[in-house]
Amino acid sequence: MDELDLIICKALIREPRISYRSLGKIVGISSVAAHKRVQELRDSGIINGSSAEIDIRALRGASIMVFGRTGISSPTLLHQVLGSDEHTSMILIGSGNYVFIGAMLRSISELERYLEFVRREGQIPRAVAGLHTIRPSGVRMTDIKDPGEISPLEMRIIASMRKDARKQAVDIARELGLSARMISSKLESMLKQNKINLTTRWRPDYSSDTVALICMRLKEGEDKQAVINDIYQRFASNVVFLSSFSNLPDLVISTAWARSPKGIASLADDLLAEGTFQAIVPHTICEGYFLETWKERLLDGVLEGRAGKR
Repeated sequence: MDELDLIICKALIREPRISYRSLGKIVGISSVAAHKRVQELRDSGIINGSSAEIDIRALRGASIMVFGRTGISSPTLLHQVLGSDEHTSMILIGSGNYVFIGAMLRSISELERYLEFVRREGQIPRAVAGLHTIRPSGVRMTDIKDPGEISPLEMRIIASMRKDARKQAVDIARELGLSARMISSKLESMLKQNKINLTTRWRPDYSSDTVALICMRLKEGEDKQAVINDIYQRFASNVVFLSSFSNLPDLVISTAWARSPKGIASLADDLLAEGTFQAIVPHTICEGYFLETWKERLLDGVLEGRAGKR
């Protein structure tokens, strides 16, 4: 994977349904060349498909990240243990057995129970949980309005796109027995209302490059949003996306890419030299797992007229 591939991956993460023409303009290549690069990324497994899901905000739920050092040395065993809970959506295992766990909660009231589960079963006694305030797409959670209730038709559209966020409106319409124009209009409305969340599954661990989650602690008095905006602009060739948390105001986590571990170390040095952080710790990701949660299972049987259990 090179710098152009990274730009393509970032664009697809932000907007999974982006056209190859628009993708080519962003990268500075033809639409044909953009399509070829995307296909090569798919063939290698770096782009591992895309999906559509019910937006967690539409379910009045919460998206969290839990992180800490585990006493379980086997990635497979850790996956089995943490994946046994229906809330776990992601497990990233880093250097030194440092683990980052994504989870989808039905409500914030489930936080303590889930955190205790991770500490006990994952053998991460000092695990810390953060409530997401910014998405990989760059959208701040505070900017998302109440989506409102999801209608049966909207559920069917999401279910139709469950395994393919780029599925064409005409194909969705054919499956649901509706017009393509109606599907296009409805999908546009659902995206604006934040009822549907589209994702591109980015798996850089399938490449020979290095990906790390860099934990950065802000100095007191720094404007976090201004710092985030600056990092996105100044380190665009390495930073894929940033995470911040409402209950951990001084913490920013960068998902970063480089050709080698030395490149990640150099990036960490450059970030520290900015003078806005009191501490920076990079964790090179060695293994990753992505799982369906209770939220995705709500779509089970929807196309056959059966609603999944919440």
